[in-house]
Amino acid sequence: MQRTLTTVFALILPLVISFATQGMWKKYGEYSEQPSVQFKNRYIIMLKGASIDDYFLWSTYPVLNQAEHSRLRIPVIEATTIDYNDDGKTDLISISATFFLSENEEIFGAFWMLLFEYRLDMRSRFSMETALIGDIDKPKPTFSLSVAGDFNLEQSIPLRSFGWDLNHGGPLINESNPDFFHYAPVEIMLRNSLRNFTTTLKRDVVMCSSKSMEKNSFVIRFSIRIPEQKLTYKSGLFELLKFAWMQYLSIFVIFHFIFSKLLSFIFENRIVSSIVVEDKRLE
Repeated sequence: MQRTLTTVFALILPLVISFATQGMWKKYGEYSEQPSVQFKNRYIIMLKGASIDDYFLWSTYPVLNQAEHSRLRIPVIEATTIDYNDDGKTDLISISATFFLSENEEIFGAFWMLLFEYRLDMRSRFSMETALIGDIDKPKPTFSLSVAGDFNLEQSIPLRSFGWDLNHGGPLINESNPDFFHYAPVEIMLRNSLRNFTTTLKRDVVMCSSKSMEKNSFVIRFSIRIPEQKLTYKSGLFELLKFAWMQYLSIFVIFHFIFSKLLSFIFENRIVSSIVVEDKRLE
């Protein structure tokens, strides 16, 4: 009887406590990984003048360039990558675009979209085309713009626990689409906001210069660090059961010990009335 009561209480109470404390099931988890990021040499850069109709741009998309042929300005583009620890993953991407201006041209703002290939390999195998998108306006003319920050993945849903994760929304820009509005900044920003996974610059710094040694040029620079970051994933079945079993077992051991000692003390000291039944067997 003593052993039966101990077993019943020790089995049921840990289960009740595990559920009551809201920690029985580990539905989500976190891990850290440095992503593999590569600049795809696909971009749209638009420089803004004093009025809404005063702008010029350059892109790597023929449809947009053809539609805006009267406003095209070809820049000098430079892109470099640095791998500080030789682990095969890029740690810093530097991009600069130099636009040459006429004497009467002034820049009051800029829009940019830079496309990258983003890949994860450690837990969830995840690969997508993603963009860094920015838009800035200044009350005074500027001659250079510098943008720096950490490349960061924003998640609206968790990653898969393992295997290929294809829930990333596909390419941001379909280069075979002949519709001009498909390449419009507003449309690009809208499509990007609806994706389950987007990338932004975290701890970003934007600096504008109103003075330049070369008054007939405008330079926009990007310094993009790619650090290790925390990622959220949805727990798999075996991880879910393992975590629940660990919690249950740890509570079960404690309660089993307590109830065994408590019931032994009660019956040995005859705190409650008990009847001893002898089992007489025929030899």
